[in-house]
Amino acid sequence: MVSQTETRLNAFDVLYERRSTRTFVKGRQIPEDIAGKILDSARYAPPTPTGEYPWRIMAVKDDSTKQLIAACAEEVARTMFGGSYESFKEHLWYMPEDPRLRVAEYSITGELWRYPEDCDMLTIPCLLKSDWSCGLGGILRTPEQVAPYLGFASQNMWLTGAVYGVGAGYNAMPQVDVRRREIAASYLGVPHSWDPTGGFAFGYSPNVRASGPSRPPLEAVV
Repeated sequence: MVSQTETRLNAFDVLYERRSTRTFVKGRQIPEDIAGKILDSARYAPPTPTGEYPWRIMAVKDDSTKQLIAACAEEVARTMFGGSYESFKEHLWYMPEDPRLRVAEYSITGELWRYPEDCDMLTIPCLLKSDWSCGLGGILRTPEQVAPYLGFASQNMWLTGAVYGVGAGYNAMPQVDVRRREIAASYLGVPHSWDPTGGFAFGYSPNVRASGPSRPPLEAVV
């Protein structure tokens, strides 16, 4: 885990300067101690009010799993966005006109979402699905209620990686399609009571993203 001193010095910089990484240097490995800190940081996410941690995170490094997740993501993205540029361009409302067509070209083919296959460490965040009851009080929670707690854990991992110069990208495309989500779960041996939410990729980017946040601040939109 990042030391308290280091966290104080870097927290706001990391929050405002981190970027989603969608290209990785294939074969460049994250040192084991840093990978361990990234994974360990998830444990510092808050539990639910009744003390449960309704999420689990798998970490895989084999190429076959990365390629499966990448292929599922590509297929889903192509199905969702591949109709035409006209139907997709509304998703890029925040971008200047000049690069919009270029970005749309590799987005609607699904190529953009293949990046998990090139990362070094692919994590699979899983969320406990269906309603469930905790303790004698009979507290009932749904996936929508507990999902934010997985979000806290994932955010911790992302920020910890950013402190050490490790890029991260959360690819939710495989989770969008039920059939492909089940294929991934079966391949990974995930129990039926848990839902894999996608592929959370970690690795080193070949270059630093020169652009700022992908969406402008509210005052710029207004």
